[in-house]
Amino acid sequence: MIITYSDLENKINNQKKKITEELSNFTIPCPVCGEQYHRVAQHVKKAHGIEIPTFKETYYYTTATGALANRILYLYAPKRDRYIQQYIYEQKDGTPITDYRTNNQDLDWDKYLTTKKLIAHIRGTQTLGGLFYPYASKVLIFDIDSYIESIGYFFNPLDPWCISFQRNNASTPTFFLIEELLDTGIKEEYIHILYSGAKGFHIVLFFDEFIDLRTLTSFGNFIINRTKR
Repeated sequence: MIITYSDLENKINNQKKKITEELSNFTIPCPVCGEQYHRVAQHVKKAHGIEIPTFKETYYYTTATGALANRILYLYAPKRDRYIQQYIYEQKDGTPITDYRTNNQDLDWDKYLTTKKLIAHIRGTQTLGGLFYPYASKVLIFDIDSYIESIGYFFNPLDPWCISFQRNNASTPTFFLIEELLDTGIKEEYIHILYSGAKGFHIVLFFDEFIDLRTLTSFGNFIINRTKR
């Protein structure tokens, strides 16, 4: 079987289409009258005279996005008392540089990874990274990258054609890994495929309960080794 990047692209698009169809049936209660609406912001403006920016700031970003943030915390289950935050500072020559620190390295930061901080991450005003427990996890992530080193010497690896080229190279091992997961009995709807920046894909599995890291690591290595056959 010939496996192409377009095949994987279609698979991702099908997942997006399915999510879009599910969201089309999703309604949000109006914070004023309580009625359910697909486009509650437009309803609030038309029926209650509340401007959309005000509504988004006071309701959407604190309620709908808050629900999304809580769902992320539930699915990934990171440590709440330890996290990584990106910050930018200037070097002596004035050049900005990006770095990361954990929250316990800066006493001015919040002590816990709160829903409020995660909302800021979702909105793009902060960049956070979760740290996981050393003994168990509720998520298993396969990171499939295909960085072509020579590209970095001659071209910008973030150019659209470079991204497409590298993802195309990562598509075949991604397909093999998905096939191995399916062979173990995992249903397709539980296998989540995400773009991982410019170089490839993430395959994500979520679990209802915490699983010992040794078990997850053994399973992950088992799947990876099967793709090398």
